[in-house]
Amino acid sequence: MTTGPVADAVFPLGGKRGTTVQFNGDTAITIPADSPALWTTRFGSQAITLDTDDLPELMTAPAKPVAPPAVLNGRVEIGTATEWKVGLLKAKKYEIELRAKKLGSPLCGVLAVLDADGKEVANHVPNDPGVDPVLAFQPPADGVYTIRVAERFRGRGGADFAYRLRVREAVPAAPDFRLKLATDFLNVPRSGSAKWKLTAERVGGCKGPIEVTLDGLPAGVTVAKATMGMAQSSVELVLSAEALAKVAHAAVTISGTAKIGDATVTRTVVPPDGGEALVAVAVPTPFVIDGVYTMGNGPRGQPYARKYALKRNGFDGPIEVRLADRQARHLQGVTGPTITVPPGVSEFEYAVQLPAWIEIGRTSRTCLMAVGTVTDPDGTKHRVCHTTTGTNHQLIVVPEPGRLGIDLVKSVAVAVPGDTLRVPIVVARAKGLNSAVKVECVLPAHWRGVTAEPATVAADKTEGELVLKIGKDATGPFNMPATVRATTGSVVAEAKLELIAKQ
Repeated sequence: MTTGPVADAVFPLGGKRGTTVQFNGDTAITIPADSPALWTTRFGSQAITLDTDDLPELMTAPAKPVAPPAVLNGRVEIGTATEWKVGLLKAKKYEIELRAKKLGSPLCGVLAVLDADGKEVANHVPNDPGVDPVLAFQPPADGVYTIRVAERFRGRGGADFAYRLRVREAVPAAPDFRLKLATDFLNVPRSGSAKWKLTAERVGGCKGPIEVTLDGLPAGVTVAKATMGMAQSSVELVLSAEALAKVAHAAVTISGTAKIGDATVTRTVVPPDGGEALVAVAVPTPFVIDGVYTMGNGPRGQPYARKYALKRNGFDGPIEVRLADRQARHLQGVTGPTITVPPGVSEFEYAVQLPAWIEIGRTSRTCLMAVGTVTDPDGTKHRVCHTTTGTNHQLIVVPEPGRLGIDLVKSVAVAVPGDTLRVPIVVARAKGLNSAVKVECVLPAHWRGVTAEPATVAADKTEGELVLKIGKDATGPFNMPATVRATTGSVVAEAKLELIAKQ
């Protein structure tokens, strides 16, 4: 935090090493001659990261065409594109790289190259708008070409939509490869196996086989021999764990070795987040929640239940069932209890409460989680779980109108300090719902100086009154509504009450 000025944007996004660059027109920063490609420094009270290079830098398009190599600094305004004239030779291949997103610019850039007649001869629109475009371009003839930089989406642009355009002769990449993991963590179940996808990014014509090794595995875990064949770009590492492998995790090292020319080279995997690659031994869950596909309609504001079967597969202990920690979709306010299925029981019924405000007609899908304790022969206990992510095992209901309704004659009222506020209410019951209705006002926790008394609408009545007492020191703040909740048995209806403080 600071009381000083804060820059919304920085321009240019970098500069030449060993020079002093004017940023935002009035702040001079000297870039060290030995600075890394991405160099972090201070801009007033802010930390900023700048792109540095050794190529000549341009801030505006010169009168004469630019002769590569060069770094061209620009910005894209709304509805416009920036253009640079460059002199290119037919005999050479060029790399045209836009740097914007990777430097924090909001620019979703696209590149195009036009010939002297204004005809587009090359372009790059990345599949992912979050990726900066790069063009490999060999001119069909000597001449002056126009490189156009534009924003991908109409209506976007401005002073902060900055970029650095790097134009230079393409340097052929030396044969090499880099290994990547799809994820940085793998669980291997006891008495089972798991697959870990490893990919190779080959450059410079590297096509030979790559022998993969994996070191540092937890005790009791093995990996099958893995080799990427000629020109292959991926392989699946198959890891297996013994039946009683110790539940533990370990950081592992994954390497690939290949013959490049006369040399044997080895490359080590760098995990996606730059941290460690971890392998863990997991205890498989013996039991699963089972059942056939079921979908029904249920009135909102009341419970909806479904019957399930348990496949215990030899597990005979108690099993807790509750809403899963992770859902296939948003719960839409659905709630549910934690129930215990006793030892040996293989069937149960689970009921969720549909909120009074759940969207009618939109399918609600709830995933359940079953949790139990597995004991090893040596007495070690492990909590394991199974989640009903499969469609057949979700609790699926299409909400329909509720059987109880509540209406406020006035949904907005003025809160007068020291006054008593009376809010008339009307309840509506569906056929067969004949009991008394309890009505309460659930006040937001931050409302100060307001209390509410519950009311009851008798079984033979439809009208009632809520009483709210506004204290002399009532301050609210009344920046969100109170919930008026009507309940009869397990059936619920809700309405909102807004209060406005008297000025």
